[in-house]
Amino acid sequence: MFESAHSLKGAQFGPAANLHGHTYKVEAVVGGSKLSDDGVLCNIVEVKSALDRAMQTLHYKVLDQVQELSGINTTAEQMARYFFSKIASGIREKGAAEYLRVTVWENQSNFASFKDKI
Repeated sequence: MFESAHSLKGAQFGPAANLHGHTYKVEAVVGGSKLSDDGVLCNIVEVKSALDRAMQTLHYKVLDQVQELSGINTTAEQMARYFFSKIASGIREKGAAEYLRVTVWENQSNFASFKDKI
């Protein structure tokens, strides 16, 4: 989890267009059709570490002011894709995982996922 603030661009977001904060939760799920010789899809400790590092760079930041997110409307969907991009290459290089799904929760009822092959 990490704490950040942001504002969404676009009239359709109503009051969320104003600066507001979330306690974000991020989940990474790997999948595949076969396991490696040691019986895993990937090293989950490495996945967790990569995700933790990516979240830590955004902790207590205003997402609208983070250089790497410049020009991105920081919706839950966009943030899921951002975290996917941060951890996919490390998973791709090792193990047998075929896809990665990242889900970002802004709260208990607002969340989105990004899933793709790795």
